[in-house]
Amino acid sequence: MIARRAPAPFSFTLLVLLGLAASAASARAQTGGAPTGAAAPAAALPSPVDLIPLMDDSTHQALAAEAKAGQRRSEESLARSREREAEAKSQLEARRAAIDVTRKKIDLAGKEKRDSDKKALEAQKKNEEAARNFYERLLALREAETERDKAMIETWETAATMHTRATELLAQRRQHADVTAVTSSAQLSSRDTRLTTTEKNYVEAAKEWSEKAAESAAKEKTVAEKRAMAWESLKDLRR
Repeated sequence: MIARRAPAPFSFTLLVLLGLAASAASARAQTGGAPTGAAAPAAALPSPVDLIPLMDDSTHQALAAEAKAGQRRSEESLARSREREAEAKSQLEARRAAIDVTRKKIDLAGKEKRDSDKKALEAQKKNEEAARNFYERLLALREAETERDKAMIETWETAATMHTRATELLAQRRQHADVTAVTSSAQLSSRDTRLTTTEKNYVEAAKEWSEKAAESAAKEKTVAEKRAMAWESLKDLRR
């Protein structure tokens, strides 16, 4: 019996929420534009708030927690995938060994002029080769699932980091907006530096997450392709 499994969950929720946040920020930036026919004012630089749209603290905290839970699920899935990969590899080696044995029996039957035995053994070898072909594709599927799970662990990990950096940036923005505690230009400069550093940390974390998410999507596509190939081979084997 061949064990079946559902693919590890992918972070489409994060994609949707980030897209909604970016769309909302874009809409806010477009509101209040000059009416048609009016002289256009000099273009002003966008604020970092518009350039780096964020959601509220509770949303980012919830998404960070979701990402950490997703990472744990993917780690568990990886352990199972490695077990299935080892099992498929063992099954494939057994099928290849069986073909070698049957091939030797065919040669012996030919030498001994046992034509009926040789014909039966050749039919058996054909069936064994079909089974081998299936297990080759099954192993390729299991290997792809293992690689997908590895990629998902990294994707969830970078997602958690990204949302943690988002909450840090939100806190830094609130602190930067509070000018009551500023008593010197040096203090103001230090606050600006901290804000810029926190913005940089978030931007880099978001970029890394997007790269890892793209890698996971590509790995998931490979899994789907390998699964289709294994199914086709199994269908042929059942005929």
